[in-house]
Formats: sequence, structure tokens, C-alpha cells
Amino acid sequence: MERAGFLERCKFDALIALAFEHHLAIAKNIPLENLIDWFLDIAPKGLIEFVPKEDETIKIMLSFRKDIFEEYTEDNFKKILLKKAKIIKINNIENSLRKIYEYEKIIYLHIPCLDTIRKNFIQ
Repeated sequence: MERAGFLERCKFDALIALAFEHHLAIAKNIPLENLIDWFLDIAPKGLIEFVPKEDETIKIMLSFRKDIFEEYTEDNFKKILLKKAKIIKINNIENSLRKIYEYEKIIYLHIPCLDTIRKNFIQ
């Protein structure tokens, strides 16, 4: 019998993703939207560190490859996160351009009768 996947077996209360997202986005070409979806699937609350392109670590990473990451900006990161979660707090890291975003996932309830009312009566 095959085991269920990681996310099916584990439910976490919170996530701490420090110095992590830029490695997946820049080194592994994973779009920010996919990363944020994955983080929110892992836990409904958490901390995600955003590392801007001006950071020395990313400058080094990009020195080995072409910068094809036009969407990798803090504004885009924040926009995507806000579509799916409430930003509780943004913490600036001292002596750095990095920021830690504290989030709480927005949970949408699907209530069929409300969907019918919206569809038929609310224009």
C-alpha cells in the first residue's frame, strides 16, 4: 500500500520559511504564486522571509545565470500573498533589505445556497 503524500499526512499549525523562498524561486525557477500556494497549503499561519534581488545572496545566485525573474519583486510577492492571506505584520530585518511577512490564510467557505442567491439575485 502506497503512503499518502507529505501534505496529506501532516497538518501543521504554523510555518517558518526563513531564507528559503528565494532558493526555490531563483535557483529552481518556481514562480512566486506556486511557492505561496505551497506555503499556505502547509500551514494556515506563518512567517515567510522575502529576500529582494538587491540582497547579496541573490546577487551571487544571479551572477551564475541570466535574470529571467521579472515577477520576482517584493510588490508582486505582497500582491500574491494578499490574494490568499491576511498580512498580520511585516518585520524589517535590521541592517538588511530582507523582510519577514507574518501571514494568516484566508479561509473561504463554500455554501451552495449562498452561491445560488448570489447568482440569481445579486447583480
